[in-house]
Amino acid sequence: MPKLPFVDLPTARQLLAVFGPVFGVTGIGPVRRGGSFGWGMGQEPTPFGIGKVSLHFLVGASEDWVRVTTGLGHDPRPEWALVRQLIGCDIDGRMRKIAFPVTSTVDRGVVTMKVADAPHEFTCYACAGHALAVWQGEDRWIEVEADGKRLPRLTLAAVSAADLARFLRSARARRRRMEKARAALPGAGMRS
Repeated sequence: MPKLPFVDLPTARQLLAVFGPVFGVTGIGPVRRGGSFGWGMGQEPTPFGIGKVSLHFLVGASEDWVRVTTGLGHDPRPEWALVRQLIGCDIDGRMRKIAFPVTSTVDRGVVTMKVADAPHEFTCYACAGHALAVWQGEDRWIEVEADGKRLPRLTLAAVSAADLARFLRSARARRRRMEKARAALPGAGMRS
């Protein structure tokens, strides 16, 4: 099994210097970090190879899961990839009680959300109570994934350097656990 390379994560200040603002959820009841930080390559080169950053939050008294992704450049995914993601969430949630024929319906519309106190129109895709909303700007894009009922009430704001540093510490700890688990796998020291 080939070892997958891990991108060395930058510091919060390095990330903000390249990305500018990285967005997260604010307001509407208690908001706390969901304990997760994701990243991926993008079409726009950065000094550390990260083109998008995803932050996970637990929102409101019911602690609904919300993911906010900030990406540089233009969102490279075609619309069908977003639809496939939503259908996958829908089908996955019904697999224990599956009945044929299996159908899913994805709706597309527009939802207005505040980003840094300014209203922005997001293209919204919804399926079985789950929603993805995507906004494309000149030099960045934002995607919000949440429960469809909560999505229109969300407000986004730039995450502080201190909060981003906490997300990064959590990601580094998770990466160390993954590397330790991978090293314990049979044949981990063998070359492929």
